Amino acid sequence: MNYRLNTPALYTLGVFLVLALILFGFILMRQNGAKKEISNPATSPADTQVPEEKAGKIITAKHDFVDGTHIIAGTIDLPSPCYILRHEVVFLNEEKTEVEVRFTSSVKDPAQACAQVIFPAPFKVEFEGPQKVAISATLNGEPIVLNLVNVPEGEDIESFSEFIKG
Repeated sequence: MNYRLNTPALYTLGVFLVLALILFGFILMRQNGAKKEISNPATSPADTQVPEEKAGKIITAKHDFVDGTHIIAGTIDLPSPCYILRHEVVFLNEEKTEVEVRFTSSVKDPAQACAQVIFPAPFKVEFEGPQKVAISATLNGEPIVLNLVNVPEGEDIESFSEFIKG
């Protein structure tokens, strides 16, 4: 048997493989370039049209209504355990159907050294009003979004826990 290599066929095969690799690389580079353009925030019109109320921090909290009293309980992340969280409830109309909870955070003792670790500060807000109320909130004057999870009938707000993915 004569095993002789056909050199023109090998050259043709080699040129074909090189061209295929170049074409494959070109296609991959074009796809990566297109992805970069889509994810670029400066050129994406969707990013420039974010509603103002969605631009703030999102706080998920539990909400319960018992005997004419609204109870909201949850946590707000503060920069360190040296901060203290306060709140004030403000009714925005006489019917008490629009309520704003104004949270403020401040350093307890500015002279004290404190570790910079995020601290989940618990809060519990209670106010009287009708059952149907529009509740908004601010933190240090900036609007935040309250994601309220209603406590089921017959459950206690202190013992109720629901896994909130986030």
